[in-house]
Amino acid sequence: MRWALPSIALVGALVITTGGLSSAAPAPSNSPWYPSLSSFEHYDSSRSHVFSQAYFGGSTSEKNVVTSIQSATDQYPSGYNMVYKDAAHAYIYGGGYGNYPGSVGAFVDQVDPVTLASVWHTQLMDYTTTDPGVWDYPGVMGMLSDGNLYVTYSHKLAKIDPSDGHLISTLDLPYNAEADPNNAAYNGFNATSDGVLVFKSVYRPYGCTAQGPTALSPAICPANPSAATPTTTGWVPPSEFVSVDPTTMTVLHQLTLPAPAGARPTVARFNGKNYAYLVEGYGPCKAVRYEVGSDGTLTLDPTWAPLVTQVTGQTATTSLVVLKDWIAVANNSIRTTVPMSVTAISQADATKIVSMQPFANDTPDPWLVANLGGATSMVGASLSADASSNLLYVFDTVPRKIAALRLSVNGPTPKLTTAWKKTQTTTEFTMLIGDARHRVLVSTDIPANEVPGQNANGMAVWRDAATGRELARSAVIPAMTWGSMIQPFYNGDLMWEGELGTLYRLSPRKAHEKNDKRK
Repeated sequence: MRWALPSIALVGALVITTGGLSSAAPAPSNSPWYPSLSSFEHYDSSRSHVFSQAYFGGSTSEKNVVTSIQSATDQYPSGYNMVYKDAAHAYIYGGGYGNYPGSVGAFVDQVDPVTLASVWHTQLMDYTTTDPGVWDYPGVMGMLSDGNLYVTYSHKLAKIDPSDGHLISTLDLPYNAEADPNNAAYNGFNATSDGVLVFKSVYRPYGCTAQGPTALSPAICPANPSAATPTTTGWVPPSEFVSVDPTTMTVLHQLTLPAPAGARPTVARFNGKNYAYLVEGYGPCKAVRYEVGSDGTLTLDPTWAPLVTQVTGQTATTSLVVLKDWIAVANNSIRTTVPMSVTAISQADATKIVSMQPFANDTPDPWLVANLGGATSMVGASLSADASSNLLYVFDTVPRKIAALRLSVNGPTPKLTTAWKKTQTTTEFTMLIGDARHRVLVSTDIPANEVPGQNANGMAVWRDAATGRELARSAVIPAMTWGSMIQPFYNGDLMWEGELGTLYRLSPRKAHEKNDKRK
């Protein structure tokens, strides 16, 4: 757990005028999300992390410097994701890491992108006062094509008016009938192209009072698979899977999955049908899919259920991502001593599957192993997928590696091969910005002398997505919220959500020769 907030010297200061907030070209169709640069946590329902409207503000051939401005200290505790209506209307969701100081429950703010000050603030819950005992766990925020904000938190869905932050309506999402509702949470949501929302619940073990993601740590609140009754310490119910009509804010269909499902749902339209993809279990893990009807009906496809932990000792997976007609996933989201795998499965035929261990020959950092309880692999975020290049982007924190893998499916046998690999220590989602000809990969880097997950600091790193070549790097700044993602913004900039509440706007630009001290 991180607590320290060290003194930081940032690289310069950026003065921005409203006129500098240039908008990008009109968005491509991304139904049912609002047509802005970012209206969903990972841009599209397939969770590709490709933000094609965003671009790199620096040079791809010359030296760059990164300047920044910041909000008031501790203003947006455990900020998780941001969405935009346009370059002048930005919104932040946070407060879901109840194990961090100042994070007492979900909130949404409109942020002035020039000053990073709050325009309005809506507190959705507070487990210290109005919601005692409720598990404060991160959900997510999105903006649908109707222009409203939708936010999951605890076991609720809120619809918020972005003009002033008032609650239009809320919906109690269903939870297991035998479960303590205070232990239930919906960790995000997704949507089909025709506007049906899909949700999946998670639960902290019975008897656990820890807040935030620490409640899912086996070292803090171990689950008890042999728990005899719902009131046995460690009992965890299976997840609920739910569809909702966002217009009427009503539940359309609900069912109980056969096992807990940790990773968030991924949605793809394939062969004229909308499918929601999930991973059941914590190891061994099975990928499953449900057809989502236009009326919200959820129908299991029994023909598609491949294993995504092929090696004994591998642990739970991250969310699946879509790469054209394929689905891909990484495992070991719970740290382990077995190298992680990346697995790709055909949406058309689940028997067509390919898997590789990209870091099996990379030696884990002995210092990290010692400080992570002997773990040699830990992958806390899902892949990024670029359909234009057939590249998947993956990392493993303990070997301190990040890589691009190429999926080749044209021959008789599908293949995954390593396109490039670099040394970098991250625990956050990566993202891709820019058009297909000039794609840039953005991610965090943790200082070598700090333990991931406990680190007080971090850096933003921009790389050429095709080669891995580093293009720019920020100064060391207070750590962003663990397990979240650097947020793309307009004008070539990025938003960095500090876990203790300070929001930073980072601006990479071509260096002026006379100010370039690296010469």
